[in-house]
Amino acid sequence: MSIIIRNGLTVCGYPAQEQIQDLLIEDGLISQLGNVPPRSDAKVIDAAGKVVLPGLIDPHTHFIEGPTDAGYYMLTKAGVTTALDTIICECGFTLDCMSKTPMGLNIGFMGLLLPGLTVTSSEPSKAELRSVMQKFIENGAWGIKLAGAHYPLTPTGTARAIAVAAENHIPFMFHAGTTCSRDDFSGFAEALQCSGHHPMILAHINCYCRGEEAAQALKMLQEYPEIVSESNLSDTSCIGCKIVDGRPASLCVCDTLERYGHPATYQGLQNAIAAGDISVLVPDCKELRLSTPEEGMQHCLKMQGQVSIAYQANRMKENLELAAGRNAAGEFVIDAFSSDGGVLPRNITLSKGCQLVQSGSWTWSDFVFKASIAGSRMLGLEKRKGILAASRDADVVVVDAQSGQAEVVISNGKIIFDHGKFYNTPNNMYALQSGQFGSFNAVSTQPRWLQESGFIRKK
Repeated sequence: MSIIIRNGLTVCGYPAQEQIQDLLIEDGLISQLGNVPPRSDAKVIDAAGKVVLPGLIDPHTHFIEGPTDAGYYMLTKAGVTTALDTIICECGFTLDCMSKTPMGLNIGFMGLLLPGLTVTSSEPSKAELRSVMQKFIENGAWGIKLAGAHYPLTPTGTARAIAVAAENHIPFMFHAGTTCSRDDFSGFAEALQCSGHHPMILAHINCYCRGEEAAQALKMLQEYPEIVSESNLSDTSCIGCKIVDGRPASLCVCDTLERYGHPATYQGLQNAIAAGDISVLVPDCKELRLSTPEEGMQHCLKMQGQVSIAYQANRMKENLELAAGRNAAGEFVIDAFSSDGGVLPRNITLSKGCQLVQSGSWTWSDFVFKASIAGSRMLGLEKRKGILAASRDADVVVVDAQSGQAEVVISNGKIIFDHGKFYNTPNNMYALQSGQFGSFNAVSTQPRWLQESGFIRKK
């Protein structure tokens, strides 16, 4: 089916230009921009008064193995067409999950280094790391994640893992934190040192910075041009919780409970929920939402503590300062927007971005770079996705800029969301190596930033 999107303010090309024009989609690709003649075989979408953007590319999400399939719907509703899930332990189960909710998303995932499960200790050897990473890649992973604030390695083990990934040309993402630090500014500084100037993705920079630390972080990142980074615009932190031997398995959950004055135990979790210090995410139709203390307690007890929690953490002032920070060449220091969301209710990149543009703080070109172009380059998809241009994949979002909501979402030329209604379409898979993984014939991507420092930021 051909689709014509008519009369929208189309943010197309790169550098992105704004123009009221039509857009023609044929055979999954954008075939024409401009004045498109009427066609009897085309579905017409009237975008007058709306903004037409490339589909958002979210390089840091958690949705594939959620307690429900809500994340697929939540991402799509938020205008995301391509998403990277960054905490996966078992590839076979992951592939099954991806096939059970056909939402038309373009999906990749990262294998998790978790001491005691996927690696034997907090200081695995070079040989073990190489073996574990390669097994993940051979089973369909796009890269490797170390969630240091949750499941830390030692500083030596962390540095070794980053180096092994770089030596084997494997994308590596690091949530700062080791056995000697947390996900704060000192952990951020340690992460830079552990990188050894090897290429890696340093996750959600805004989570580590308070006050003047934001300006310091922007300055320090410029000394490590080989590090790719992302940040989000949410003031809420969300964490998955699992109780093991009466305590949360995640060190970050333990830290959060203690910060609120509760013991790092299952009972402490219940106390924090009852006090309203943290909220529990509960199912609500096709989404998860923040609960009341009473709802949260009931759900926590039902799930025996295996729930996702949320609490106020990040601050909007630092979020915006870090997102807007540029170097002397006028390039963004922090490459991309992410949500760190998916099944977590943090998918606000589009809605918050619309607010920034409407207020005059940002241009649509700025937003498209951070929300789509940079993500396409991070994932090695820059020749296919991230911009609206002829012969590119037809990943398109029609947006009501006043409300900040996506009205129509198109992925690979197929409508997957239209004014509140979802349309089932098989998901597509991207991996570091091409091949058949489960029911997916994955397409290989090769991120250039692994060899070319600063590539994502170049105009």
